[in-house]
Amino acid sequence: LHAAALLAGLDVVSRAPHSRPSAYIRMGFDATVALGPAPIDLRLKNPTAAPVVVHARAHRGALDVWLEGRGPAPEVRLTSEIVGRVGYPRTIARDPLVPEDVVKIRSFGIPGYRVRRVRELRLPDGTTRRDVREDVYPPVPEVVVVAPSLDAARLELEDGRDRDPAPR
Repeated sequence: LHAAALLAGLDVVSRAPHSRPSAYIRMGFDATVALGPAPIDLRLKNPTAAPVVVHARAHRGALDVWLEGRGPAPEVRLTSEIVGRVGYPRTIARDPLVPEDVVKIRSFGIPGYRVRRVRELRLPDGTTRRDVREDVYPPVPEVVVVAPSLDAARLELEDGRDRDPAPR
């Protein structure tokens, strides 16, 4: 819905990105919606007088969303780029049931990203608008399980992760 709204020229009043990159949409085009004690919502505004109808269809594990409205649509150019990347940290869990020379990966790490999304609109009256947003997707630690006696320095030597100390 967020990506469809961007492409339709709707205003995004409030939005939060996912907590990590999604496999189904580019970073910067995603939106989180969550219930709970601190709800997160996507709020959109139609800047025109013409009504807009939101359509959605779930089919075979996919959700298709499209918008319909009357009147001329704006020309929209939408881009995103990664402007920073941070390697993920490693957390070491010690378990006496793990053999001495075995390293078990409990969960894989995910790098963190800073992404800039730019939307340029050319409205039907000829005016132009540009909005820029930067989103942060924090890194997710890798969790490895080892024997209590394993020297953690051995893990660092075998570690092939990207170790950028700061975003580029």
